[in-house]
Amino acid sequence: MWEISYFSYYERTKYRRKYAFGVVKVGDKGQIVIPKDARKQYSIKPGDTLMMLGDENGMALLKQRFSHVLSVN
Repeated sequence: MWEISYFSYYERTKYRRKYAFGVVKVGDKGQIVIPKDARKQYSIKPGDTLMMLGDENGMALLKQRFSHVLSVN
């Protein structure tokens, strides 16, 4: 079981790093705030478009510049 703290951390794997940036809440209008460390790590700026992906295991956000590798049916 992973314990997630409010501090950024990463776990090195053979092929990539995994990050956890903390916990976010959904506001009254359905909005979330992407943590500052995550915005910095992935160069997310105001006005950027993100793709939301999901399956039975959870959901993820993908910066649009990488969305061309996916085909959403």
